Amino acid sequence: MDTIISNPLLGVAMHAVGATFAATCYTPERRVRGWSWQTYWIMAAITGLFWYGQFFFYNLGHVRMGHYKFTSWAIHMIMLVLISNVVGIVLREWRLCRRLTRVTLATALTVLIAAVLLLTYGNYTGDLATRDVQTEFSEVQ
Repeated sequence: MDTIISNPLLGVAMHAVGATFAATCYTPERRVRGWSWQTYWIMAAITGLFWYGQFFFYNLGHVRMGHYKFTSWAIHMIMLVLISNVVGIVLREWRLCRRLTRVTLATALTVLIAAVLLLTYGNYTGDLATRDVQTEFSEVQ
């Protein structure tokens, strides 16, 4: 049986893809008021597929986290919140908010980006250290 080689950077990338799938499930209410019931059902099916895709990519990322699988859910949720807010910014949902609200949002997104970068870096360096120890251990035997 082949083992999956851990790669935390690829794992985080898979979490980002999964979070993007979840962020695309959003349907603005104002734009769907005139839709027929068939369109609602089609959108529900597409949304369900995207929601499933989120967990498919979550699992792809989770198995590549090596010894640091415990960080998978945190990274996935951070990426979900981060990408969802970026989608909101692109769709200009925040344009009518006060300046303080936008500054708070920018600060929060900066903290989330820093958290993902720190978790990714920590997982990557920890994985390198684990590989070095395993290499040294196998050379001793």
